[in-house]
Amino acid sequence: MKSKQPIQQVQQSLKPSRPARRTNVGADERAAAIAAVASRLFLQHGYEGVSLEKIIAESGGSYRDLYSAFGGKEGLFETVLKRLCTEILAPMKKALASPALEALSLEEALTQVGHVVLTAILKPEAIAFHRLMVSEAPRVPEVARFFFSPGPDSANAILGSFLAKRALEKVFALEDPHAAAAIFLDGLINNLQLKVLTGGRVSPSEVTLRVRHVVRLFLYGVLNIPGGK
Repeated sequence: MKSKQPIQQVQQSLKPSRPARRTNVGADERAAAIAAVASRLFLQHGYEGVSLEKIIAESGGSYRDLYSAFGGKEGLFETVLKRLCTEILAPMKKALASPALEALSLEEALTQVGHVVLTAILKPEAIAFHRLMVSEAPRVPEVARFFFSPGPDSANAILGSFLAKRALEKVFALEDPHAAAAIFLDGLINNLQLKVLTGGRVSPSEVTLRVRHVVRLFLYGVLNIPGGK
């Protein structure tokens, strides 16, 4: 004869089984959520002012998610910096890739690109990012490496490629496209960015005037600006 099951076992077997815990959010989505929260917190409080505990609490992730995706706080910070650089450079990259730019004169093309660059670089998010770089570099030596390669170096390379292409078309002579791009961008950005960093405001008319002056000075030089203006 078969032995009877204890009553407790019978009752337990009749209970509906609890479904296995599932999540619709994959590893990539969790990593993206962590990076988005970290980006906001780093810009607001700096590297040292943000704990992993706070990032995890606000993102809904876990230590396991964070370490699996980024390797730790420094890796997360590096990822955030690279993504911010990419976002800031995206408008310039898009403008330089536009087929419409090919139909413009070099002066017209650089004027259009100049407006795009200044508009992007003077946005509050970009200013906060620059402030973060300046404040954290002395404490986090790797910041310079995280920033310059995907940031200024990448910007110079993107614009330098455009200038080199125009030079090949015999539009103008150019010895070093990368250096020329750096000079052009520095001329555009320099003290306008500093003005905003120190609490000032830059008007649209200031942007327009800066772009006009820098483009003409870059192309024609001090002694050869058409019309002497």
